[in-house]
Amino acid sequence: MFPALREAVGTLIDPTKLRYIAWSYFESDEIGGLNNWLELALEAEPVYTLVGKLVSVDDFSIRPARGMMPGDVLTTGKYRYRFYSSPHLPHGLSDLAEVIKENFDAA
Repeated sequence: MFPALREAVGTLIDPTKLRYIAWSYFESDEIGGLNNWLELALEAEPVYTLVGKLVSVDDFSIRPARGMMPGDVLTTGKYRYRFYSSPHLPHGLSDLAEVIKENFDAA
């Protein structure tokens, strides 16, 4: 899936300029292409939960991940993204609503 996704992302932004690569949970269909992205975007940093970083991601990834705790904030230019640990969607929709509200209210 990586080539098709890379092409789709390329219609929006230059994939080599990615700064962060984050995902919802660690399974091959979610993040099997992580190292492909990291090889393409040489400055990109993987971002995941602190526990996930420590128990799986850093063993899998060609670069160490940034471990995030609930409430941590990742800032990209004028945007701020607060990390929420929640179950898979749709169970986490209330958390998602808070993320959307926080980020769009700040814009």
